[in-house]
Amino acid sequence: MMQNRQSCITALAGCGLLVALLATSVSNAMADNSQPSTYVIAIAQDFQGVDRATYSSEASKVIGDVIQGRLLELVTDGSEINSCEAQVPPPLKAQSALVERWAVSADGLGIDITLRPNVRSAAGNVLTSEDMKWTLERAIAIDASAKTVMFKVGFFDINNPITVNSPTQFRLNLTKRNSLSPYVLSSVFGLVFD
Repeated sequence: MMQNRQSCITALAGCGLLVALLATSVSNAMADNSQPSTYVIAIAQDFQGVDRATYSSEASKVIGDVIQGRLLELVTDGSEINSCEAQVPPPLKAQSALVERWAVSADGLGIDITLRPNVRSAAGNVLTSEDMKWTLERAIAIDASAKTVMFKVGFFDINNPITVNSPTQFRLNLTKRNSLSPYVLSSVFGLVFD
C-alpha cells in the first residue's frame, strides 16, 4: 500500500511540475507578440520517483524536496524564497511545518523533538515518532548518502539513533557533541517518510 501511495504521489508531482512549466512558458509567450520572458530548458531525466535513497535525477531531488517536509528549517531573511540570513551558519527556526519545538539536550548528546499534533505527511497520514524511527532504520539499511551525512558528519548514533518517548516526542541520539547535527536535519536528510 505504501508503494502505491508513493507511486501516485510521484506521478502527480511529475505531471504537476510539467504542467506548471508549460503553462508558464505558454502564458508568457501569448501575453504579447514580443519574445517570451521565461525560457524553459528541457533536459532528459530518468525520473524513477522521489525516494532519496534511489534518486536517479535532479528532477527527483527537486520534486522530493517539495513534497516531503524537513524536520528543521533555516531562518530566512525574507528577500526571496529560501534566502538565508547573512550570518554563518544561519540560525535554525524554533519551529517548522513538522516540528512544534526542538532543543539540544543539556549534555549535547541528543536532539529532543516534539512533532506538531496531527501533522500530516505528503501522503496524508499523521506523522508519528515511529515514522521517524522507520525513516532512520531505512536510511541505515539502504541509503548510503544518508548514512554518510547523518552518522559520519552529524554524529547520530548508528547503533541507537532514536529514542521514542511518545507518538509525538522523540530524541535523536548522538555519539558526541556536534553543532552540525541540527543542520543535518534541515537538509534533505531531515525528510521524514511514512
